[in-house]
Amino acid sequence: MRAIYFSFSKLVIFLFLLLSSYCYANETDSLTQQLKVTKGIDKLVLLNKLILKDIYTDPVLSGEYAGEMMRLAVDTENDSMISKSYYNLGLSYYFRDFWTLASDNFILAINSKWGSRSEMFTARCSNNVGICFEYMGEYEKAAYYYYNAIKASEKHGDTLLTARTRLNLGMLYFKMKDETKAKKMFLASLPVFIKYNDDINVINAYQNLFLADGILGNLNESEKYFNKAKSLALLLNDSTKLMDIYLDYGVLLSDHEDYMNAKYIFQQALNYSRNKVKGITNNYILYCIGKNEMYLGNLDSATALLTNTYKGFQDMNNNAWLTNVELSLSKLYARKGNFILSDKFLKEALEREKTMFEEKKVKSISEMEVKYETDKKEQALVIQNLQIASQQKQIILISFMAFLFATALVIVLFMIKKIRVKNRNLFERNKELTSRWEKLKSCGINTNNETDSEIYSRIAELMNRELLYRNPELTVDYISKKINSNTKYVSGAIKQKTGMNFNTYINTHRIEEAKKILLDAESKTWSLDAVAVNCGFNNPTTFYINFKKYTGLTPASYRNIG
Repeated sequence: MRAIYFSFSKLVIFLFLLLSSYCYANETDSLTQQLKVTKGIDKLVLLNKLILKDIYTDPVLSGEYAGEMMRLAVDTENDSMISKSYYNLGLSYYFRDFWTLASDNFILAINSKWGSRSEMFTARCSNNVGICFEYMGEYEKAAYYYYNAIKASEKHGDTLLTARTRLNLGMLYFKMKDETKAKKMFLASLPVFIKYNDDINVINAYQNLFLADGILGNLNESEKYFNKAKSLALLLNDSTKLMDIYLDYGVLLSDHEDYMNAKYIFQQALNYSRNKVKGITNNYILYCIGKNEMYLGNLDSATALLTNTYKGFQDMNNNAWLTNVELSLSKLYARKGNFILSDKFLKEALEREKTMFEEKKVKSISEMEVKYETDKKEQALVIQNLQIASQQKQIILISFMAFLFATALVIVLFMIKKIRVKNRNLFERNKELTSRWEKLKSCGINTNNETDSEIYSRIAELMNRELLYRNPELTVDYISKKINSNTKYVSGAIKQKTGMNFNTYINTHRIEEAKKILLDAESKTWSLDAVAVNCGFNNPTTFYINFKKYTGLTPASYRNIG
């Protein structure tokens, strides 16, 4: 019964896959047929749709479509489609691992007429350029474009794209051996992923945080983030992610020489990886377990594991990991005292490293020799037009800024001139008031026999002779006693003759004295605080306030005009 059930299940799955393939093929054929009869903007839209549909499965075909899209976009002078054509060409090279060509096209997309105006488009292209430069090992350039992507996405208001780019930048800082900056990026992106329920990237942020803290030596913090990443992956029932988390944490523990716990963690990773990921990952985990067994002194177990992984990587033709296994086997046989085998594996590792370096160099050269799929002349024309448009925009912007600066300068000069005229008029007015004040003081002496006049005459004579206003503690009571009168009569006489109260009368004396000092050539070097004290003000602030109140000018302005 059970066998019949399994046979039936297999038949259902086979029919489903067959139907899916048939539908996909029909959809592709249908779009291809439409492409033959479609023209203009509709054809551009259809090409774009075909490119995005096939970019993951057939990047070469997508590149051909992108070239055709570019030619048509240039012919129709469609700026947005020219930008998207560059972007699609970049994607086609990106998924073929041609990082130089991919980055060139993404940069052309960023600098294109339509692309340069779209913050979102700029952000996505810049992020892709950053990834390309990171793969090429040009980390400084990668960081530059990641930051450009962050600025553009922040300006556009796409906080989720900003967070994802920060995650990429943090992983780049790992490669640059700057774990502190990496941790800062992960912490900045984490709250955004939590807000938008982007669970996979929440796990990625936790995973990178436990790696960063582990490398920085914060093992307690590292364990905390490891547990958070593990718990969320368990909640999502994501076995592949759990394997990845355990694998990273195991490597971290190995680096800190906690081989016993590392071995346990690798075994957990192996439990989640069986039959669920590529064989290369299983082999790598077994290699990690074998290496930890070696460090724990379990040399027989380590020999079995490392020998099996060596054969496994040989079958997979994976030279990169074969080199690592060979180096570990060399160490293992040295510990066992078998220096012939140790030397053999060491020589194999060195020879393989040399071969890999040569192959990498050849691949780099061949990549540079790959030809663009589009017509070079048409692309050059597009670039030239974009450069001319960019220069024109710069000229217009510079001209506009120069006009604004000139206008602002004229306004400032006009306001300065107006203020100077106003200050000059105030100064002349103050000279006239000073003259009237002198006449008022002199007319207070030797006047008729009215009581107020007699009292005021004695006050005026006392002020002129003894300069009492210079005393900051001067009071009406003090003056009353000096002229053998009382405060009521003194205040009344001042009010009657000058129209001022006592304080205003004394401050007027002080201000007039200050005006003389400020205009006097010998006292030009005096500070304004010294002038204030010399005139009887008990603090500079009171002097500034009263001077401005009575003259309309600040002491400094009055001195400069005079």
